[in-house]
Amino acid sequence: MDKVTLLKITEDYVRSLFINKEPGHDFLHIQRVRKLALKIGNSVQNDTFLVEMVALLHDVEDHKLEDGHKVKDFLDTIDIEESHKEKILFILPRLSFSKYPLLPNDFPIEGKIVSDADRLDAIGAIGVARAFSYGGNRNRRMYGSEDSSIKHFDEKLLILDQYFYLDETKRIAEKRMEFLKEFYKEFIDEINEE
Repeated sequence: MDKVTLLKITEDYVRSLFINKEPGHDFLHIQRVRKLALKIGNSVQNDTFLVEMVALLHDVEDHKLEDGHKVKDFLDTIDIEESHKEKILFILPRLSFSKYPLLPNDFPIEGKIVSDADRLDAIGAIGVARAFSYGGNRNRRMYGSEDSSIKHFDEKLLILDQYFYLDETKRIAEKRMEFLKEFYKEFIDEINEE
């Protein structure tokens, strides 16, 4: 099966899984990560087919979504090269920031590209919206509790810029991190005014 067809089948499969997810982890998030990964990937040598496949499938087994879907089961239904299948199955479980904030130096470049793209989508204006959307979906308070949305900024979002791999990502991240830090400062200032 040609790569264009495989990507289309994969896109349709992922769309069917994520079409009604909360806005922080919906199909639009998948599309943004895919687009960012291709943009970042232009700066380094990589297998763009593999980048797109990993980007499309990166949240299928995410523990936050708890749907029980398995990437391997899906890959077994399509006519994909065994080497691509093995690489996808190696990369995907290692993309979680909570489990693997730092990837090994010899980690496949395609995995680093998608990791960077996924983390880029967690910062900036979209990152702010995603954090509060996810928190609201989980009935979390905006602030004032241990599992509040703003606590997520302290624990992850404000330090993400230390965990990018590619120079192109770091360049894109500068403006987004600046916005994120300014938003956080303003948010805390307004809380303290109450």
